[in-house]
Amino acid sequence: MPRPKISQRPNRRGAIAILAALMIVVTFAFVAFSIDLGYIAVTKSELQNAADAAALSGARTLPQGRQAAIDAAQLWASRNRAAGQSVVTEATQDIEIGRWDDMTNSFIVIAATSNELPTAVRVTTRRTSARGNPLSLFFGQILGRNFTDVFAVSVAAISRDRCGYLIGLDYINVGNGQVDSYDSGLGTYLQQPRRMNGNVCSNGPITLSTSGLVYGNAAVGKGFTVNAPAQVTGLVYTRSVPIKWKPIDLTGITANMNATISTKFLKNGELRISGDEVVTLQPGLYHFPRGLKITGSGGIQTTGPTRIVLGTDSSVGGKGLVNGTQVPGFLRIEITDGTAKFSGNSDFYADIYGPTAHMTVSGNSEFYGAMLAKTLDLSGSNSRIHGDEALNRDHDETSRSTLRQ
Repeated sequence: MPRPKISQRPNRRGAIAILAALMIVVTFAFVAFSIDLGYIAVTKSELQNAADAAALSGARTLPQGRQAAIDAAQLWASRNRAAGQSVVTEATQDIEIGRWDDMTNSFIVIAATSNELPTAVRVTTRRTSARGNPLSLFFGQILGRNFTDVFAVSVAAISRDRCGYLIGLDYINVGNGQVDSYDSGLGTYLQQPRRMNGNVCSNGPITLSTSGLVYGNAAVGKGFTVNAPAQVTGLVYTRSVPIKWKPIDLTGITANMNATISTKFLKNGELRISGDEVVTLQPGLYHFPRGLKITGSGGIQTTGPTRIVLGTDSSVGGKGLVNGTQVPGFLRIEITDGTAKFSGNSDFYADIYGPTAHMTVSGNSEFYGAMLAKTLDLSGSNSRIHGDEALNRDHDETSRSTLRQ
């Protein structure tokens, strides 16, 4: 009889079972890994949103001072959550003040002791072991990893589209003034050649007297002219759209430093200085709803970033407002209404913003910075106005903060 055939195929059922078990483990590991990766990605996105909000808010607040920018950044970071927890930032480690360099696309830290105007804020948001709040993983412990560090970085900078350093919304009378420019970020006016960007603009006409000069451009509103275009070294042109401006932001105005001023000078919301008195204002915010009056040989001295908000009518004579830093961006004067007359006999470094105010600048002292008013008259016999190009990196009626990194 023929022998029965014996199958030559090995029994693979046991091998397949082992392979299936291994594949289940590998698949589970991949699923677990994917879940943790997704969790990390979501948390990273939440931290990035917090960093972006904090950097934008901090940059927008820079003109009010370094500390105000840090406070704003911390506030807006804390209004966000990452992995179920509020985002907490350390002022000295996570929030940096500096400037954005468009040439190198890089952020450069500015020391608190520097006179250079900061223009950008860098914020880092973290969930790390060093902070005691690392991100807990769901399945990473299977692979021996219970936690991981996650962080995000954002840089925001402020910019402005300033059409000129002298802006009169209804009109500008340059008179016999001479307008040029410099950059306070590069040093004093005398430390650099005259710059030819002393631009002047208006929604109405621009008028120059016999010896008035504009070392820059002059832009007027539709239907208006510059009466002496030959006395303008740059372009003379008509603006295609009106100058944009925004109302003065009075949010938080009651949290001012008026209490640091003697009641001898401050009464019923008016700061009045006469004789030979000089009042020194500490850096910070001040609000004088009934205006400012300086007569005789009196004056005001500022020593750091200062914002002064004026209401009704103001007149500044005597020694005037002396900005000890000589950086225009460190003295922001905002005028909510009425008239403002500046005739002090000391050099004046400031960024003045009064879109509903009528402003007059007289005397022969030199002005460094920028002015915006509803109407603007330079009535001095030989006014010298030096527009500060560094203020282009500050804020005005068209200010905005944008993410750079």
